[in-house]
Amino acid sequence: TDTDTDTDTDTDTDTDTEDTDTEDTDTSPPETCEDGIQNQDETGVDCGGVCDACQDCVPSAKRVFLSSQRYDGDLQEPTNAASGLEGAAALCQLHADAAGLGGTWDVWLSDANSNAVDRLTDVGPWYLPDRCTLIFPKMSELVSPLDSLSGPKAAFNVDETGTEVHPAMASFWSGTDRYGKFNGFSSGGWTSNSGFGGEGGTGSPYFNWDHPEYWTDYVTSPGNLKNNLLCFEQ
Repeated sequence: TDTDTDTDTDTDTDTDTEDTDTEDTDTSPPETCEDGIQNQDETGVDCGGVCDACQDCVPSAKRVFLSSQRYDGDLQEPTNAASGLEGAAALCQLHADAAGLGGTWDVWLSDANSNAVDRLTDVGPWYLPDRCTLIFPKMSELVSPLDSLSGPKAAFNVDETGTEVHPAMASFWSGTDRYGKFNGFSSGGWTSNSGFGGEGGTGSPYFNWDHPEYWTDYVTSPGNLKNNLLCFEQ
């Protein structure tokens, strides 16, 4: 018997890999309340909706900032000013102008002949450069920190461009005590960058409930070290 057992073993082994369309993976970063973008269900940039409530912004508010550049205790030299205080005030103005802030600016700084509280005009409230974050409602909030409600209303470690200053680099020359008066440390009248023996008083942009005076009267710093300037719009 013809048992034709031809088995067609021609199996198509064409293993052309089909285009396995994998869905594009979304590699965009997750939306958060700190990404600088108005997304999610926010009503403002990183505020409202699932984030903290937005703060009221005041378009004409006076502002306060830490200088983006740090300076040693000789604040007279950078602008060849008549005094250390005048040099520091000029530096605040230069920083504000470079950032396009406009306005007239002065520095929170004291020496043996001038107190910070007397230098500044009470034109508050003062906000960060975003004009949304309240820092000092009025002059009395700067100079009576023995009251637990006094002192800055928020950390003000932000420079003239609105950029956060790293906490380790946020101390500022002050020479000013809790009452806005000279505290005895001005690095040779803010004209010396010598080491110990020429200390200047510094402040901190962070509020300490146990020591509210620290914002302006924190520690002394040798004049050869660098600190920021605290600049107030006038």
